[in-house]
Amino acid sequence: MLVMDRENALKTISLARFLVTTGGATVPRFSTWQLTHPIPYAEGLSESTCYALFRALGFDETARQSFFRTRALQLESKPLIAFDSTTVSTWSEHPAEARYDYNKAGDGLQTIKFTTIYAAETRQPIAFGKQPGDLRDVTGLLVLLRQMETLGLRSPQIVTDNGYWSDANVMEMCKAHLDFITLAKPTTSWMKEAVLDVLGSIRDPEHLGDENRGVYVATTTIKHTFSYQRKYVSTKEGLKAGDTEEFTRALYLHVCHDPVQKEQIDISFIERLLDLKRDLEKGIPLDEMKPKAAKDAQKFFVLEYDKNGRLERIEWNKEACQNACRFYGTFVIVASHKKDGFAALRKYRRRERIEEFLKLDKEEMDGDRPRVWDADTLMGRMLVQFVALCYADFLRVRICQVRKMLEARLDDPDLTTAEWKLDRDLLL
Repeated sequence: MLVMDRENALKTISLARFLVTTGGATVPRFSTWQLTHPIPYAEGLSESTCYALFRALGFDETARQSFFRTRALQLESKPLIAFDSTTVSTWSEHPAEARYDYNKAGDGLQTIKFTTIYAAETRQPIAFGKQPGDLRDVTGLLVLLRQMETLGLRSPQIVTDNGYWSDANVMEMCKAHLDFITLAKPTTSWMKEAVLDVLGSIRDPEHLGDENRGVYVATTTIKHTFSYQRKYVSTKEGLKAGDTEEFTRALYLHVCHDPVQKEQIDISFIERLLDLKRDLEKGIPLDEMKPKAAKDAQKFFVLEYDKNGRLERIEWNKEACQNACRFYGTFVIVASHKKDGFAALRKYRRRERIEEFLKLDKEEMDGDRPRVWDADTLMGRMLVQFVALCYADFLRVRICQVRKMLEARLDDPDLTTAEWKLDRDLLL
């Protein structure tokens, strides 16, 4: 499995199984757990041995990269790759990547960013990387692209969520001539009008596929000009560092519209405004409301006051309400290469399922706050967690497959009563 000495490999697998079966218990609990569970490393592991293993793995760059490359070589040609990043808090000041920046946990600690590459078709993690906690998405994206090249993934299809949606990220992917699919915000200024044009006829029957759960999909092409500042001098082209350059790319917008979701959001939106209108009619002044409620009151209603400052009349601002609702139930999948809209939606939905797995490393692999004090030990610890993540993802996919098989067997008329009850009980 790992290109390392057999003893360290068995220790790694033992710890990975511990993390999977305990839902991410801390390393000190391993000493007790191994007494009641058989592990590949029969000699057993003390807490100090575990941390010595982390340090040894952290130093063994060859083993780590060989493991990643072996997993990458198992993929078919032009694989669909999903990647994402997450930050973890650390108490240690020693890792060079530990930086103070926005921290989702809100604990005031420094953070380190970890990126994970997934095979979207098999839902298996392929590799991970460690980056500074304050690194911008676009910079981390470039580092990740270079990592994929070293793994032999030179022409993958890449799918990302809207967390990576920005002009800078899309520009870098276009400059690298990547085949990508990403979720975009329909309110993005340079695509908003194109999306609205498509929405005008998106409810036509031909835009409703057979297997897309009631979602209409229509595709349009848009050309967008990106601009950036050069980092280096080009004497050949007479350009200086800092000069602005531009290039234009054709992008394909797959506009997806879910009428059921739109109706639900519309109803919720109107009910919220009706509650706000009742508060205004009761005489509650704007300065006593929460800031968002006061802002919405001024935006979605026309308020008229008498000379004494009392609210005299409330009218709906219909145009503001319509503008707020026009993109409800709509999302846009942007592709760099021409693709069938329904195929692009299917590929993006594969990435959505991976979102569940991306939470595993933090929530179920004891990965939210690594309790190690130097960069090498941290990398080794993350490798053990990554192996555990590989186990967990494989088991989840396999369990789903077994459930589908059992559900199909329930309709088999040749099953005995005992077999049918056993299959039903396994599904519960």
